[in-house]
Amino acid sequence: MRAADTVYLVVKGEETYNDDTGCYEGNAAVKTAVSALVTDTGMERMNLLYGGIKQKAKTIRLNSQYAEKFDYIEIDGQEYQVDMVRKYRHKMTIEVSGL
Repeated sequence: MRAADTVYLVVKGEETYNDDTGCYEGNAAVKTAVSALVTDTGMERMNLLYGGIKQKAKTIRLNSQYAEKFDYIEIDGQEYQVDMVRKYRHKMTIEVSGL
């Protein structure tokens, strides 16, 4: 499989309480770049997953499994929420939809 696209697996920064200001402040998010094959999710697959047509639904295929936890995925500067993750023996498939 050709992994021609770069996606970023993002972990949100933790919010900590600042005693001086009395507000919660978030740390910067940590992005990990991963090579992947990104395609639009087909109509038949969207009906199976979501029960209808969903805009900005994508399928991401990785050539190796990614073991670390992540909160969302960024593709071309847009954020996508993770709807389903399938792990195979060596590969991984992630179904996402736009936020």
